[in-house]
Amino acid sequence: MPLTSVKTLNGTNFEDWKEFLDLYLVITNMDFSLREAEPSALTPESTTVQRASREKWEHSNRVCLMVMRYTMEKSIRQSILDNDNAKDFMRSVGEKFKTFDKAQKGQYLSLLEKTKYDGVNGVREHMMKLVHYYNKLKSLKVDLGDSYLIWQVMESLPSQFDVLKTSYNTQKEEWTIDEMIAIITPQQNGVAERRNHTLLEMVRCMLSHSSLPDFFWGDALRTIVYILNQVPNKSVSKTPNELMSGKKPSLRHFHVWGCKAKVRPYNPQLKKHDLKIVSGFFIGYCVGSRGSRFYCPSHSMRVIESDHAIFFEDDLDSGSNTPRPVTFREYRVVIPMSSIYLPADNVISVVCDENEFVPDLVDATSPVVDEQVHDDVVEEISLRRSQRVRRSSISDDYLVYLQEHEYDLNNVDDPTTFEEAISNSHGDDWLNAMPDELASMAHNDVWDLVDLPLGCKPVGCKWVFKTKCSPDGKVERYKARLVAKGYS
Repeated sequence: MPLTSVKTLNGTNFEDWKEFLDLYLVITNMDFSLREAEPSALTPESTTVQRASREKWEHSNRVCLMVMRYTMEKSIRQSILDNDNAKDFMRSVGEKFKTFDKAQKGQYLSLLEKTKYDGVNGVREHMMKLVHYYNKLKSLKVDLGDSYLIWQVMESLPSQFDVLKTSYNTQKEEWTIDEMIAIITPQQNGVAERRNHTLLEMVRCMLSHSSLPDFFWGDALRTIVYILNQVPNKSVSKTPNELMSGKKPSLRHFHVWGCKAKVRPYNPQLKKHDLKIVSGFFIGYCVGSRGSRFYCPSHSMRVIESDHAIFFEDDLDSGSNTPRPVTFREYRVVIPMSSIYLPADNVISVVCDENEFVPDLVDATSPVVDEQVHDDVVEEISLRRSQRVRRSSISDDYLVYLQEHEYDLNNVDDPTTFEEAISNSHGDDWLNAMPDELASMAHNDVWDLVDLPLGCKPVGCKWVFKTKCSPDGKVERYKARLVAKGYS
């Protein structure tokens, strides 16, 4: 244990300083002068045992004095009279920081009543802190009783533990502090630990089978707990909800978590031509109402509650993440005819004026009835053609470039081996490209040259030759790459 672990005495931490100091001296076996009284002075008649005890005490006394003076601030060290006895010096330091019992009682009573759980540290640490204050009061002959400690611990917990408070108040038996710690902390409660593990696995499964991001794990957990409260288990035939309310719950409102849905949010300021529904994902059930919660990325509130929704539980690809806006433009609607093949040009084009509203002729999500249509009926349909001039979406002053994998179709002239490259008509170009590749690898420290370990096989390598062309087909350069083979 290093000496730096002893906290420096600064005037407010006397108890901590003394605790770490005693621990350091015990570990280093230097507390002999603090435990034993000073031996008598040596005389010519002193025995060997007396001499050894005197030397041990003097050595321990010197070390204790040096450590105590080193681990306190200069102002405190100067305010204490010099003393060659470590035990007397420690007693003088304790007199400087002596506290009265009344002040300590008031301090620990205030800490016991005002300390609340902040949620930063664990619940166990918070409860052990209150137990420490209670034990301090007990050592000062202030016995408040275990029932007061249990009540004070309950009062210091936030509203998330209201169920625990209700359970304690409805039981006749009194809990001990150890039993309460075992109930609250799952590390000491096997049933709660297994339940938490089961809930975690269910949350992971629900998130993996949905397209929602991971930060919805809280909504998934609340949905799981809600479902478990509505279904029975092996140990109890009735559901938890039925045991509490006395009524059998209905399961008709259950839906697949994370499925897509069309939701109609409540908006009293909705206008006639505004969209009435938005696309979203089902993320849970509402508390205190019959509605459901939905995550709608395109909505301003993102998470909304509504009881007007259509769920797409079987079709994961149905719906859309963004709503389709209503605009005044030309609509091209394909007439579905399953029994007759029509070319792509057989499309109805509807041209509308600026003040004319044209609704959707075919809903993409509505089912299409397969009807038999005869050839003569199709020929009698007169299609109106739009007279609007078609313009390309890309202007003539822009050049459209293809990606490498779209225009580079593995040039057959590229050599596949080193022998083909040097015997090729562009052999000089390939020979000039290979030193560039080696120089690039040496510059980037691709490998380290080491001896081959015993019993290991080296991985082979090969040259890959590629002709780099510009978008117009001209050769830009010849590139050679040295790659490792895919086996060892």
